[in-house]
Amino acid sequence: MVLAVLTLLTVLYVPASAKETVIDDDTLRVEATALLSDLLEQQYKANETGTLIDTSEILSNTPGTELYKQYLYWYSGLTAATQEYWTEYDYDLRFDSIENGTAVFTADLSYGRAGTIGRSEGYGFEYRVQIEEQDGKYYISYIDSGEMNFDGFKTLISRGRNEEGIALASEDINTVSVNTLDALIADYVELTEKDAAAVIDPDDVVDMDAQHAEYLASLENGVTIEPASTSYSYDGERGRRYADLYYTTGNDACFYKAKANCTNWVSQCVWAAYGGWTDGDTVSTMQANIANRKRMQPSTTMDNWFGHKNGISNPWGNVSNFYNFVTGSPATGPKATGKNDGKKWSGNFVSTEIVTGQVLQVRNGSSGKYAHSVYVTGGRNDSIKNIYITQNSPYSKIKLDELIRNWGADSSCYLRQLKFTSANFDK
Repeated sequence: MVLAVLTLLTVLYVPASAKETVIDDDTLRVEATALLSDLLEQQYKANETGTLIDTSEILSNTPGTELYKQYLYWYSGLTAATQEYWTEYDYDLRFDSIENGTAVFTADLSYGRAGTIGRSEGYGFEYRVQIEEQDGKYYISYIDSGEMNFDGFKTLISRGRNEEGIALASEDINTVSVNTLDALIADYVELTEKDAAAVIDPDDVVDMDAQHAEYLASLENGVTIEPASTSYSYDGERGRRYADLYYTTGNDACFYKAKANCTNWVSQCVWAAYGGWTDGDTVSTMQANIANRKRMQPSTTMDNWFGHKNGISNPWGNVSNFYNFVTGSPATGPKATGKNDGKKWSGNFVSTEIVTGQVLQVRNGSSGKYAHSVYVTGGRNDSIKNIYITQNSPYSKIKLDELIRNWGADSSCYLRQLKFTSANFDK
């Protein structure tokens, strides 16, 4: 594989035969749709065998395609080395618009992996494609995407995101050497080997999906009674239910959509788990509850915990502020116990410690700020490959091992945990 990719990743150039002509929008739409569809069909099919596809008839040799070629090498290397081949996949690619010579597409993707339960899923992410003509044939000359695995690759090789926590575009990320790509693959292999070798007490394994099925059944059998006191329990199953209903699109009718939206999303799930939301609430009911700051704090200071249609407070939407707030024993507002702050995932956690309703935060490396928050939403905690986490930016429900892989894998993923307890609220 390495020898094959040395040719693929050589110094790139623009052939002299490439025409410096403007491509009209109709041609761009038709040709970009055909090229991207061909690329994805070959790419996803190859993931069933861990094969590196030949993109010479699809991607031109330009700087705008180099990062994506490296991603294909990295991901095919992961699947081949671990034999976590895709067992099935579905995707939906939709043309969206033309923006200054760039074809924009929206897509959904789901896939299963050998040795894991269920599927990983992503919704509403973009592909952005530019094309060029060479000797009467069209090629993709630039490609970027928010697809969860490519997004994870960009996060991994750039060691995080920008200072605002927003995923970087392809042109803002430097490519790496083949040796570095091979080292990243080996690091993930070590992560999977340690997970497989972990000593798990069968009595500690939780089938979180079975628990959630019982929760859903209980909703059909009775009406939830609101407690009369100002102290409220934390119901992770309710938080998961909210996450399951809204993670594919976001609850944008009721909450502000931030550019870096991960912790804003997590706060919504926590808000729901404390009773700010009840299954079956209409948009108008949710909007009224939010306006009344039900299971929130007043919006009198940005240091309080609250969110609404027009904005979010610092603890509601910022990774570090959220952690510091909930672990700081606030008189009112969400309350949690933190674990593993400032420590690597590897060697400090057993998968059975993670259950539905917890919040996890990650960074890549021993220094710097934690940069991403996710919500635990089920699966089975006998392995990090079977635990689901839901995240925003992008909208996706993936496995915990995929999250850890994207944030430094075995060598440099720093992951901390928040376990929520009963808390006081004015409303």
